[in-house]
Amino acid sequence: LLMWLRYPLQPAAGLLALFAMFLGLSFGMQQLPALELFSKGDPRVMVASFFCWVCAMGAIGHIANELEEDARIGVLEAVFLSRMRAWEIILVRSLASSTSGLALSFCILWLLSWYSGAGLRLGVHALFALVLLDLALSGIGLAMAGLSIVFKRISSIGPLVYLAAGTALASTISLVPSDQRLRYPLVSAVEVFARTVFDTGLSATGWAMALGWAGATVLACAAFLEMCTNHARRRGSLAHY
Repeated sequence: LLMWLRYPLQPAAGLLALFAMFLGLSFGMQQLPALELFSKGDPRVMVASFFCWVCAMGAIGHIANELEEDARIGVLEAVFLSRMRAWEIILVRSLASSTSGLALSFCILWLLSWYSGAGLRLGVHALFALVLLDLALSGIGLAMAGLSIVFKRISSIGPLVYLAAGTALASTISLVPSDQRLRYPLVSAVEVFARTVFDTGLSATGWAMALGWAGATVLACAAFLEMCTNHARRRGSLAHY
């Protein structure tokens, strides 16, 4: 009870996550379109949607988890005492640790494409699109890290964020290219990924727009992380977990 009172966001988010997951699963299992998607849907859309959801889980969640682990073993202070900005260290460390994950993810994507008969086009452009998607999603991970610094224990938020991000990303996957989707953050990275694996064509302008949105997302979430860091520092709870 005392832990719940000290860290109220954790139990509240946990209960909300369980409720949202229950509603989502109940609603999805009762809808005929969902059954049609998994039985008669295009395998290319199914594989790409599932893969984007997996990428969202990894890129968004592991940054906050790493911070909590650093705090647990007592090395979190070194991140904030460095001459570099904390968000730069966290982002670079995240991207570095994602290198092996991206390679494994690309292999998984190839296996899923082969097994399902989707016939996705997996070349250098698809690999670049995957890196761009991971960069854009890492920005959301920085925002999650900011919440972790302020509220300390936020692991229960993870299922909510994964569910929301996975649903949103899956809903934007389409075989029909749309320049309209290139005008929004995160969605533009998904659109680039879809066009490269579906081989529906993408201009240099489309790449530039998606890269610009990914950079803007990272900078905006980095600013949020800095704001959370300053707030925790003023409260004297920056490294207290």
